[in-house]
Amino acid sequence: SSMFKDVKLQGTITNKEVYSKWFASTLDNDNHLIDAIKLACNSSKKFVFSKGRYAFTEYISLYGNCSLIADGKVDVVANVEDSKIFILAGNTTIRGKKPITWTGKIQGLNFIANKGVYDNFLGLYNVKDVEVSDCTFDMSAEGVNCANKIIGSVNNANYSNPSKGENIRILRNTIRVQSTLDDRNNCECIGIEKRNNVLIE
Repeated sequence: SSMFKDVKLQGTITNKEVYSKWFASTLDNDNHLIDAIKLACNSSKKFVFSKGRYAFTEYISLYGNCSLIADGKVDVVANVEDSKIFILAGNTTIRGKKPITWTGKIQGLNFIANKGVYDNFLGLYNVKDVEVSDCTFDMSAEGVNCANKIIGSVNNANYSNPSKGENIRILRNTIRVQSTLDDRNNCECIGIEKRNNVLIE
């Protein structure tokens, strides 16, 4: 059972890990966990998704030294309507402030896009010493499209310009896209550019 319900999360924590099962929801989605993930990022800790299915209608931001880890079979469903991205790794420049680099792992999660049109599903922008491993990126639902890259890096004025990255490992992931001619993904599966020391397996 959960420990927290209808709480506002601020500051940092000393626990090594933050668990999704700690936080109860009275909503039809799991957007309440976005603040819990921010708490893990602000504290340089791991956010652990307990076994189960989670649905988000907002994008997830990763920054600092923070990881998203699956504990058992975990489905993370994206029902995002008005975003060009689902996971933004490495904060972008906001109001002239310097971007915050992301360092960490995304490991063992099954990402499912139920709806949405994305430029990038997972954007590796300002990152260093990162790993994305043993995940599934399922973009095969009807109406889902990814115009640029499912896992990608960008360098343009809409984000931080230029965004940077080094020591990137993308290992043992599965990507599913549509195969029909009239409704298909028009993208590259993985595209990393202008980054140093990249390993894609």
